[in-house]
Amino acid sequence: MSGSLAAQGALAFGAERVIAAGRDPKALGRLRGAGATTVSLTQDGPDALEQALADAMSETSPRLVPNCLWGPVTKAFFAAPLSNGENTGANTAHV
Repeated sequence: MSGSLAAQGALAFGAERVIAAGRDPKALGRLRGAGATTVSLTQDGPDALEQALADAMSETSPRLVPNCLWGPVTKAFFAAPLSNGENTGANTAHV
């Protein structure tokens, strides 16, 4: 729920692009309908999740990442930009 609220808040405040990652297909569908790019966390294995996140971030690197849960998704997020050949550490705030 807190991730959905963060994504909706970012969209409401005019974020150019919002990437929402989650497990609930209904919640992801609502966020997609509101304008977010969504990534399902039901990927098979960490490599698949890294690739799904890299694909979602292929247009531009995020400037702010509000992380409501720490764990495999966070690890995949930090690895994902590297698979695209980008170094986003200097431009991304992770909170």
